[in-house]
Amino acid sequence: MNKFYLMGSLLITGMASAQEWKPSVVHDLNGEIPAVEISSESGDSKLKVYKKKIGIPALKVAPTERAVFEFSTNSLDQIEARKQVIYKASQGRVFGLTTSSSIGGLTNRVETVAFHGQSSPQCGIVGNMINSDSLTVRYITTGDKNVDVKFKLPQDNTALYNILKLDSAKDCKVISE
Repeated sequence: MNKFYLMGSLLITGMASAQEWKPSVVHDLNGEIPAVEISSESGDSKLKVYKKKIGIPALKVAPTERAVFEFSTNSLDQIEARKQVIYKASQGRVFGLTTSSSIGGLTNRVETVAFHGQSSPQCGIVGNMINSDSLTVRYITTGDKNVDVKFKLPQDNTALYNILKLDSAKDCKVISE
């Protein structure tokens, strides 16, 4: 009987550690946007990835649909809006927030354009995530405390490719150094 309990707990532990992209939605002024999300290792933070129309479509200067990250945390520590938030996958370089980012200090949400969102062998932080096994999001609190939130990244990125409308055979294969 003791052997059964031991085996059962090992099986549950193994199943709980498998991370996958889960369907989600993001709410904005235009309604609901389909997204995929993962939870942090601690379970108190989430990272959502989705495509969003940004800019003025009539200008046609740049792509209007961009790949976007939304990081949110349930931490009681408030994210300092004037400090840098960085994303670092286990492969490749560190990425900071872009100029079009928004930080909701009271909501503890950070939205940033991850990359242009079009077909490309190099996709910035998204490509680095696809080619990595972990991601760290670092932010500074209003009390000047550094907080590192760790995410174990899924091995299967099919849902991520689908939500971004990218081709897994050719897109996001190159790590940004």
